[in-house]
Amino acid sequence: MFPRSPGTCPLRKGFLAFCLIAGAHLLPAETAGAQGICDRTPQVRDEILFHVEIESERAGVTGPKDCAEVTAAHLALVREMWLAQANITAVQEHDFRGLVSLNSIILTANPLLTTLPEDIFQGLSNLKSITLSECALTTLPEGIFHGLSRLESLEFERNSLTAFPENLFQGLDSLEWLDFSNNSLSALPEGIFRGLSRLETLDSSYNPSLAVLPENVFQSLDSLEALYLSNNSLQELPPRIFRGLDSLRLLWLPGNGLSELPPRIFRGLRSLDALYLHRNALTELPEGLFHGLDSLNELTLYHNDFFLQGLPPGIFDDVLDTLGDEYYLLFETTKRIGYLNLGSGSRLTFDSPGRQAAEGATV
Repeated sequence: MFPRSPGTCPLRKGFLAFCLIAGAHLLPAETAGAQGICDRTPQVRDEILFHVEIESERAGVTGPKDCAEVTAAHLALVREMWLAQANITAVQEHDFRGLVSLNSIILTANPLLTTLPEDIFQGLSNLKSITLSECALTTLPEGIFHGLSRLESLEFERNSLTAFPENLFQGLDSLEWLDFSNNSLSALPEGIFRGLSRLETLDSSYNPSLAVLPENVFQSLDSLEALYLSNNSLQELPPRIFRGLDSLRLLWLPGNGLSELPPRIFRGLRSLDALYLHRNALTELPEGLFHGLDSLNELTLYHNDFFLQGLPPGIFDDVLDTLGDEYYLLFETTKRIGYLNLGSGSRLTFDSPGRQAAEGATV
């Protein structure tokens, strides 16, 4: 019980605050509900009580003795909900209600959790991170993340998601990190990332049914620095799919079925530092493919060797100023060190005499 003290503290109904009276004791404004938080999912209830006890002690007050005494003011103290590996099979739409100061929710590794209520995160305007990895989610309601304008990180990799509603990420103006790798997505709506102007890292890897990407799907991602698209089933890419990604530094495309690349697909990616194209089915590379990649330091093409029969003369001349390792340094010792890994079965011939690499060499 909270200590009683003489005097009164006038509080309006619904006013979520503590009242400072008599000896610096903090008194709760009102209960969280008729039963406090006793009607919430047991794992959620226990986690709230754990944090309330810690925060009450930190504030120098006596915490509630049970779930029925938890107040709205107590809920406002909670900053994090750690519900990983908690054997949660379902959550209720009011489980997080009143946690107005919550910054982080971690629901990782609850393998029997298949659905989430659409209003589960409603009112959590201070939320910065949501982790839903390694559950069994098959779908996400379209409005589940609406109102989370301060959210910076969203992860739900290793689920069983097959499709996204087009407006799923609408309003997530602060999002910087988005990971939905290792799902069963077969398509991405063209406008799915619209408005995510602060997004820096996007991971869509390991969606083995994802065979096609809309040409403008990444169009609004002005701040994107790292894009992971490996181990999908992409056999071709639209010519302008990476257009406008001026901040992109890493592009990860291994493990697809790419058989060809449009000639100007990488045009304009002047910040690109690393380009990974290994483990595909490339049969040839168009002339000028790497033109304009002024910052390229790392390029992989290995395990295309069964298909890749030849390379145009001078194919790497546009990136020789930044690309190269010991072999390259034999004839140009002033350049920045990087590497090109071709694997076996390919032979490089540069325009300039003597610039040649044997099969399997790192140059």
